[in-house]
Amino acid sequence: MRRHLFYLIGFYVMVALAGCTTTREKINYDSHPRLYVTDGEKQALLAKIEQQEWAGEAFESIRKRIKEYAERHEGDPAWIVSRLAMYWKEGERYTQCYLRNQNWDRGEGNAPVPTVRLPGIRTWNKYYNVSLEERTPYNESGDMWGIDRTDPSASPVLVPYKESGHMIRGNNVEILTLAEESAFLYWVTGEEKYARFAADIFNTWLVGTWYMNPILDPERSTGGSGGWEPGGICGYYDYEQIHDDLAMHAAVVYDFLFDYLQEYRHPHLKELGKNTKEAAEEVFNVLLTWEWYGVVKQVTGM
Repeated sequence: MRRHLFYLIGFYVMVALAGCTTTREKINYDSHPRLYVTDGEKQALLAKIEQQEWAGEAFESIRKRIKEYAERHEGDPAWIVSRLAMYWKEGERYTQCYLRNQNWDRGEGNAPVPTVRLPGIRTWNKYYNVSLEERTPYNESGDMWGIDRTDPSASPVLVPYKESGHMIRGNNVEILTLAEESAFLYWVTGEEKYARFAADIFNTWLVGTWYMNPILDPERSTGGSGGWEPGGICGYYDYEQIHDDLAMHAAVVYDFLFDYLQEYRHPHLKELGKNTKEAAEEVFNVLLTWEWYGVVKQVTGM
């Protein structure tokens, strides 16, 4: 994990440095990508990968890791998508979540597609998620298999949803990060397997978020009532604004994969008569009401 983190940091440094090789007088809101790098800077990035050992190692580490997932996705596209933490169960695809004492209390509504699951509680616990391979696909309960930080050699235990700490968020951040890296690999290599893998993750997150309303905290346990009212620490879809970051990962996928996503829409968007750009702008624009989404603003141009 630490070694991958090293290469992941190297990846973002590499892309950022490539972006510094040209002067941007202004952001061109008519083209993608533009968040970390542009098409005009692609050759500089490729040269850095080829000529700088650290950059080449960072790139190859990411490609080696993502290639395994992308190739499995070609034959089993449900494998990674089913591991997203969503409200999967028909009749319980909540569109409105409520807090009590800074923890998840209940949900209401039932969307026509699975919606993104809210973390079960605000605070940490002593567990971290088992590997993706060991996680429950289409997890309807939200209970998460966890490894005890104080005794990693012990057998995993099933942690109830309302005691799951940051495990739900961590699960979705991990999968969206895979999509980020895969979208970048598609931009660099042009290999469609990377685009399809990233797009299926992004599209599931997008339509699942599109149906969600901001969380409500009637008893104001977070210092505010949630929703659209100012005050308190509550984010749009997490207990604290600083942890409400899924859209930042999704924004990078959207930026690198923009053209592909316009052609490869989620089937439900077709039913709604919407294209990906329309749905993404609606979702990102809502999330922009919180200042932490400046990164999304740069991507969408809104």
